[in-house]
Amino acid sequence: MKRACALAVSLSMFSAAVQAEPVLPRMFADGMVLQRDQPLPVWGTATPGARLQVGIDGQRVSTTVGKDGAWKVVLPPHAAGGPFQLEITGDGRALQVHDVLFGDVWLASGQSNMEWPLHDTQDAAAVIAAASDAQLRHFKIPKSWSGQPETALAGGHWLPATPANAGSFSAVAYYFARAAAARRGADRHHRQHLGRQHHRSVDACGAPGHRCGHAGHAHAGAA
Repeated sequence: MKRACALAVSLSMFSAAVQAEPVLPRMFADGMVLQRDQPLPVWGTATPGARLQVGIDGQRVSTTVGKDGAWKVVLPPHAAGGPFQLEITGDGRALQVHDVLFGDVWLASGQSNMEWPLHDTQDAAAVIAAASDAQLRHFKIPKSWSGQPETALAGGHWLPATPANAGSFSAVAYYFARAAAARRGADRHHRQHLGRQHHRSVDACGAPGHRCGHAGHAHAGAA
């Protein structure tokens, strides 16, 4: 009886090892922000030898999982915008990451200066109450230690800037993301204004009209 139980456990462990479903790193989660205008690497683990397809907004690539169970693809650059859905299909499962934005992603790394939360800053109550930009998102990696390289983060979730969430954001990262978003908004307005001026001047000369277009963008920052 004991021998039969041991055999059953061994077989179940072996089955789990060879039929591992696709797994993504923790930062590939609902609400994530991806860097705009740059090649987009996506990676994870799955059953060795399995075929996977990875896609977002009509762009799709395929890959075969390596013998070590690891896989990686690179999707083409994408303009700022969203929300979109990232999909990974194959190996007996379909994964979806929802509410994905393309914008600017910044890593705020440091010690107590970067860890300093918004709720401990000057005028915190008013600033937190006014936090209402759902496209500005924060991903906080908790403190962790290891004596050897790790393949996974200890934790973290993508949270939008709302009064319920913003108080725990890194104050430096939050103010930086707001300033970066405002700067991009001002640059876009300036380019659109120049485009309208150019459109009027060309029409006045009797030449074919020309309008300067500009793709929309997501005001998104991540710490």
